[in-house]
Amino acid sequence: MRIVAMVPNSGARDVRVVKEARTLVEAGHSVDVIGIREPNHTSIAAILQEKLIVHRISWQTAAFQRTTVILLLGTFFMSILGLFFLFQFFQLAGFLNAQLGITHNLATMWRGIISPVQSFWADNDLLSNLYLGHVDKISWIGGLTLFFGFLFSFAIVLASLWLFWRYLWPVLFKAARKLWSALNFFFTPAKNFSNFALNYADDEKVNLGSSQFLFEMVANEGMLSFVANQLRKFASLIHYRSVHLKQTKGMTELALELKPDLIYCHEVQTLKAGVAVKNKLGIPLIYDAHEMYDELVQGAPHILKRYKILHEKYLSQVDAFVTVNETIADIYNTVYPDIKETVIIKNATPHATLRPYDGRLHDAAKLPYGRKILLYQGGYAPSRGIEGLVKAAPYLPDDWSVVLMGWGRLQEDLETLIAEQAEEWSQKNIDNLIDELKRKSRDKITSEARDILLSLSPAGDTEELEKNIRAIYNKDLSRDDLLSAQEENISHQLLLGTSPQWSDRSLTKQFEFDNDDSENTLTNSLSVRNRLVQRYINKVTNTLTRWDKAGSDLRSEIEIGILKKILLENIPRLEPEGYDKVRMIPPAVQEQLPLWSQGATLGAIPYPNDGLNHWACSPNKLWEYPNANVPILASPVPELYKTVNEHGIGWILPPDPSAQQIAMIIQDLSDEQLAHAKENCKAFIAKDNWSVYAERLIDVVERVGKAA
Repeated sequence: MRIVAMVPNSGARDVRVVKEARTLVEAGHSVDVIGIREPNHTSIAAILQEKLIVHRISWQTAAFQRTTVILLLGTFFMSILGLFFLFQFFQLAGFLNAQLGITHNLATMWRGIISPVQSFWADNDLLSNLYLGHVDKISWIGGLTLFFGFLFSFAIVLASLWLFWRYLWPVLFKAARKLWSALNFFFTPAKNFSNFALNYADDEKVNLGSSQFLFEMVANEGMLSFVANQLRKFASLIHYRSVHLKQTKGMTELALELKPDLIYCHEVQTLKAGVAVKNKLGIPLIYDAHEMYDELVQGAPHILKRYKILHEKYLSQVDAFVTVNETIADIYNTVYPDIKETVIIKNATPHATLRPYDGRLHDAAKLPYGRKILLYQGGYAPSRGIEGLVKAAPYLPDDWSVVLMGWGRLQEDLETLIAEQAEEWSQKNIDNLIDELKRKSRDKITSEARDILLSLSPAGDTEELEKNIRAIYNKDLSRDDLLSAQEENISHQLLLGTSPQWSDRSLTKQFEFDNDDSENTLTNSLSVRNRLVQRYINKVTNTLTRWDKAGSDLRSEIEIGILKKILLENIPRLEPEGYDKVRMIPPAVQEQLPLWSQGATLGAIPYPNDGLNHWACSPNKLWEYPNANVPILASPVPELYKTVNEHGIGWILPPDPSAQQIAMIIQDLSDEQLAHAKENCKAFIAKDNWSVYAERLIDVVERVGKAA
């Protein structure tokens, strides 16, 4: 049998779609999966295995083109409508002016004010001469009259404006402020409660009916903001309808070309295309609902409304209805009683044969092998409780970390949250280390600074000093040595206790001085050497004096340097990059997922109970974690609660848990409890794996296909 499966994504990344398609191929059928091109899956087709091909339709250009054209047409017609209303406004203003005589009364008042001046001007033909350019006919008295007349008119205007600003405007402004305050006394609470009503109506899926318009207008603080918000919603609706229309058209056309014997629709977005193919080819249709689409937490109201319309219109034409658990099946059958047959095919996984853990999860997360891991794997989507796990990480025991392994639109938000935690952790560690150094290591720093100063001091090596002095006594004296000895101040006290004796002529021969004056400047060898030693010691003393002053100035700098050195040695535990309470890693290949997941100590399914879809959920993780021998920490919703408690494969979170509550549950877990839950996971997955539901899938497909 040739089967065409439709899916509103790339096809290759949907675990349930691929798993069911492989099962049908193994049962002897040929399966073509029709998906859509996505940013990370841009190829037009992919062969997953023999008789299993994924086709991807192109839809972006057509959808965005349609959206743009409709919005431009809408802009044009809105402009025409705006001009029409503006024209009607001016017509109304003209009608009111004609009825009330506003401009006539103002003109009469103005003529009454300036009529004396105009009368004088008219009697002397001043204005007519000025208008005709006969300036020569205007006398100097007439010119002054014109000038002062215009000045008088201008003064009247200025005086009127000043009187309005000085006396009338403050009264009007004060009255307007009092009126605004009185209105705000009622409007501000009305605005707040309008927002509450809209938010809770959205959360509780309540239809506000005719009052929706009033609440949204008040919440947006006026008609203009309300209209702008409605236009944005309209644009979003147009875009969604364009996307759905083009995807549906593309899937329908490709499916008709493939001429299948059975159409298998995954998710509500493909239902319209599936029904169209069913009716044109006269083939059976199976619809697989992965979730409660009418109650999706992340769905916009207009999208959820569209899903409900699709179900109401097409569910009665479905030959078999497949869904993931009993809770969702009961809800669908209650809301849509025209469903013909319901089959439960859970999100179970094939039973994996695990090898000894090779440390890949710890390596990817850069965690030591002994670290216990609270793992979340899957999509980073809103309303899945992932933020709560990250916030709980700082409160976990020291030997625990949170690892997020997946992808999704919340990734940047999660990375920002983790970075903020890391910065806070880093600053806290730096503060603690500095306090510790101040408290315990002050003496050590001082001692080390002293040692550094002594090692740099010229007096640090006494053997070197003695060696230099001995060299002076043992070397042959040069003429420069004699001159240096003569330059030494004779009155200076010698450290060796000798006095200069310049009568010794023993050096005369050595230097062969020719005259008596030169000989008189010589001293005996010992005296000269004493002088040279004294000169050397004075030089060393001066150097040590200067070093002593410089050393005292350097001491504080050296101590700061030692402190920096200690801080640098602790950089791995001070830098934000060293924060290891939360790690994010890319998703694993589905076929290797158990080999990754088995490195975790506990797997999290923290979905908040904020809608019917989450209340009835049973995600893939409910089997993926036990398949890797990883116990579960799950939300208290029916399917999770029943499975976890019935099989003893984990622990249930309290409703709406805080970060501290999540951490407390983990703190209370002993190694014995975790080991026992791991054994229960093995028993659970051995009897509730994909092989059980694969038989149901093959049965319903072959039975529906033969019935047609």
